[in-house]
Amino acid sequence: MANPTAEMPMPGDQEQQDLLEVLEKHDSLYQLSLEMPKLAKSLEALPLPRHVDISSTLGAIAKDEDDDWKMATLLHSMDRSAIRAIIRGTVAFDTFKEEAKWLEIPGEAEGKVPGVYVIGLSRRDHHGQFLNILETEKLIRGLQNYIDGYRALDRHRCRVQLQVATQGNLTPQDKERISWVFKVDGFPGVVLPHGSIPEAKFVESDDDVMNIEALIKSLERRCDVTLDPTKEIRQRQSPIYVGCSTNLRVSTSDDSLKDLSGLNKPLALTVSILSALDLPVNLTVQVALRIWEPDQLPVAEQLVATLASSLVHQHGFNDTEAGGTAGSTVTASSLQAARELIMCHNQTMSDNVEKTIAEMEKRLEFIKTLESLMDSVPKLEAEIVAMTKELADQTSDLSWGHLNELMDEIEAEMEQRYSDAHKKAWDLRVLSKINDIYKREFGDLDPVGRDGQQDTGGNASEQDTGGNAREQDTSGNTSEQGEQHTDN
Repeated sequence: MANPTAEMPMPGDQEQQDLLEVLEKHDSLYQLSLEMPKLAKSLEALPLPRHVDISSTLGAIAKDEDDDWKMATLLHSMDRSAIRAIIRGTVAFDTFKEEAKWLEIPGEAEGKVPGVYVIGLSRRDHHGQFLNILETEKLIRGLQNYIDGYRALDRHRCRVQLQVATQGNLTPQDKERISWVFKVDGFPGVVLPHGSIPEAKFVESDDDVMNIEALIKSLERRCDVTLDPTKEIRQRQSPIYVGCSTNLRVSTSDDSLKDLSGLNKPLALTVSILSALDLPVNLTVQVALRIWEPDQLPVAEQLVATLASSLVHQHGFNDTEAGGTAGSTVTASSLQAARELIMCHNQTMSDNVEKTIAEMEKRLEFIKTLESLMDSVPKLEAEIVAMTKELADQTSDLSWGHLNELMDEIEAEMEQRYSDAHKKAWDLRVLSKINDIYKREFGDLDPVGRDGQQDTGGNASEQDTGGNAREQDTSGNTSEQGEQHTDN
């Protein structure tokens, strides 16, 4: 069971733990594929804002449940270790430890290769680990202050436009809030009395505010002081961003990662705030899936995003539904290359399919056994009815009163037997004491009886009833002990 720990706080709660348990308990991915409808129900139950539409994801999972198998097929092309890292949120940590097997990032010679990638975060020079609770709390305050700064900027802009305030004339508190926004955005300046008022770089609307507030709530779930009262233990899990691209080489390049404007806003804002707090992070990007059919790209992203619970309203960085990139620009040549890689040169899919077939055969065998047992149920029921009737006939003359009388008689008999056994044991102890007194007064008994036969005890030496040799105490102690025994 994947229980929460200081290093692995499990922000996805029981659902995340259950998903990991299913993955670990089964050799095949078949059972994991059956968990997708449960994940869809959890996704549907989220209190999402109006601007986040997940209907496409729910529809894709429902189609798979209706024997479409597109999502299940894509799942079987993924390595188990990569799936585990995605579910756990340990993309950066498992990559650093070399405990996850990912697909290689396409080279330039391969051209435009479509697929799905994931991004995890780790603190620089901390071996693939993310933040501790103290650092996470700083990040949360930084995110909240950024929202406050955005609102201060927006409020000041409106007041200037309505001509109820002079541009640049701000309260000390608003100046502080706005200066934090400018620091995070890398804007070297202040609100001037002239010119345009700068915009916040990573929050531009109320929808963006709701997304960042959802991110804050998910980060708060990582701050469980009952798991780490010191707040200093570094966590291995980080929020995950899931993206899809028709050109994986470009989307996963260092240049794309450095240009934060190309990332989604919650991820880019998080990286920028941590940099402003002097808590720099590394972005670990890996290819999770390559598609080999032109219509697979949206479903592939929805699959990975669902496994990762990657929405900011769950415990990831995604602020919109997965599957928004269509595969219309995917080239036939890139799909053919991916098909050859996955079906021929990479054993992952064939191994996964073989294990699933084996598990399904076991389940089929179980169903056949169950059916045969069900066929014998009527016969068993008839036998039970006959035995019940026979027992009823044999005990028809018995009543509860009669049974109680029998139990009383048995109890009295047992008490009498116990009393008789206790009396016999007492008689033996008395005889033993009498024998001791006799030997003390008159010496050893003649070992030969009246009929000339040897005593049944068979012992030439003097013995007490316990079989232990006794020595006469010339000082008279034996006599005193014997008298005490007799008195007793």
